[in-house]
This record gives sequence, C-alpha cells and structure tokens, in this order.
Amino acid sequence: MNATNLSVAGFAYSQYGNQVKRGECWDLAEEALKYAGAKTSNDIMGSKNVTANADYRWGTPIQVMDVEPGDIIQFRNYTTKVTSDTGWQTQSRPHHTAIVAAVYPVIGAKVVAVYEQNVANNRTVQINTLYLSSGTGLNWGESVAVTGKIWAYRPIKK
Repeated sequence: MNATNLSVAGFAYSQYGNQVKRGECWDLAEEALKYAGAKTSNDIMGSKNVTANADYRWGTPIQVMDVEPGDIIQFRNYTTKVTSDTGWQTQSRPHHTAIVAAVYPVIGAKVVAVYEQNVANNRTVQINTLYLSSGTGLNWGESVAVTGKIWAYRPIKK
C-alpha cells in the first residue's frame, strides 16, 4: 500500500464513530482525500459535475479485484444476496461511496471491509463487510450473488 492510500485509510479509521461533515458517504471520501493531499472528486470531475446523483470519480480507475486499503469504491444499484444452509440475507447500496479498510482472503469471492457513512440511517463512520464479486463455496457453504455496478479508484497524489 502506498503512502497516499495509507493516509486515506488512516483518516477514515480516525473518524470511526464520528460524523464527517454532513454525514453523506461522499463527505467521508472527499475529506479523506483532502487529508491525504490527494485529488478529490471535485478536482477530478470539476465541482459543477459533482451532483447528488453523479457517479463520482476518485482517482485512477482500477479493477475491482485489485483493491487494497485506502482505495475508494463507488456503487450504483449494488445488491448482494448471501445464501447459506440457515437462510439468506441481503445488502444494498443504491448510490454510495466507501473507502477500503481491508481485503479478506476468502476463497470464491472478493470480500472487503469498508469505512462508510450514511448506511442504514446512520450518518457516522462505520466499518462493514461487503462482497465485490459473486461466488460459491464460501465460508460454511455460503454462496453470494452480487448485482449492480462497482467502480474502484486508487487515490492520486496532488
């Protein structure tokens, strides 16, 4: 992990349990990038293009499967359904931004922990586990189906 990513992840970690700015998911990523001395979505897209419904760009586009801590993930109509012997559960992120905290070594799918805010009516920074790819043969016989669009970005130092 490079120094910029380390700084982005460190900022998010330091804000755990707090609300960053308005508590929007965008605020956490924007402030983390500012703190790290990296280009923000406003720098990359131009502030007039950063609207409430935009698909934000946060740095150099990378493959989702290559994410590492400090990278930024943008979601659009993201849903997961995890099925196991005991039932199923779903998660969704209709229009959302998160910062990668950790990448888990799970066989069969890409799984990450992310720092995020404005999830489930909670505007404070929290850490959650998300699947970035579908797969079977996961822990204890689980399978996961991921739908929607996911973009991943590596922060760019200013």
